[in-house]
Amino acid sequence: MGVAMALVSSCGSTYNLVVDESTPPEKSAVVYFSNNDSEGSFDVLKWNDVDIKERLYGNKKFSGSGEEVFLTIPPGNSRITLDVRFHSKGDRYYSRNAVVEYNFAPGKKYQLKGKVVTEETFFGRTARTYLELYDITSEKNWMQKALGVEDKMVKAWEVPWGLI
Repeated sequence: MGVAMALVSSCGSTYNLVVDESTPPEKSAVVYFSNNDSEGSFDVLKWNDVDIKERLYGNKKFSGSGEEVFLTIPPGNSRITLDVRFHSKGDRYYSRNAVVEYNFAPGKKYQLKGKVVTEETFFGRTARTYLELYDITSEKNWMQKALGVEDKMVKAWEVPWGLI
């Protein structure tokens, strides 16, 4: 199957990209990135190792917090590469070229969130950064942060990080 990419719309702080127009919408999976300080800011770079940044954001510079991204992909195994910024307890963490690989189901809607887990020790604070994928298909308004979404986490990845 060839990959046909098309920028669907890019207005204000909402970005949408359908990476394969030959897949019917009801059989596609949608990955939502909310981009906020508490759950991470995601700069989506690649899908299945194909650079999609320019097609997704156009000539606009990604600013992060407050922007929403919707990535519509065919079902099946996909690899999404992104840069992520995390904020926790006054520190800012950054993960460059983090990779999320998952077998996305047809007709499902997902949200990717970031999480920083810190621990105070005798030697100072230690941190671990994670990307967490949630199935939000059944949420009444799946674009809004829903109560109880934590119950539906389908996968988590620990990602390397650096301080900004």
